[in-house]
Amino acid sequence: IFLCTIVAAKPRMGFQVSRFFQEGQPGVQNCTTHWFEQDIDHFSWKTPSEGVSTYQQRYFVCDSFWEKRANGSPGPIFFYVGNEANVELYVNASGLMWESAPEYGALLVFAEHRYYGQSLPFGQKSTP
Repeated sequence: IFLCTIVAAKPRMGFQVSRFFQEGQPGVQNCTTHWFEQDIDHFSWKTPSEGVSTYQQRYFVCDSFWEKRANGSPGPIFFYVGNEANVELYVNASGLMWESAPEYGALLVFAEHRYYGQSLPFGQKSTP
């Protein structure tokens, strides 16, 4: 999704280095944390034996670079699908997204993979 979005988006002219790059490494401190009520099982209509069918999935939104285009439409959304670790690691280390966002006027969204970080469907029973 990310690469398709970059190819389809047209970069802004007059790109300038973001203040975040001048002041230090961008990361979670430049984002807001959000939670989404997510289904645990997307393929079954049956309620799990534990009685829990949803969990709170964490994601980060970084909107410092998101701008409207001349035609009024919003800039692209660069979406990072979390790996098998705490999503904060990827928010802090996904250089390509941070480097491209100012040029394209993009919104950055980083979703946490379930069973990792703080997105634990069954609490501490979710971890090995």
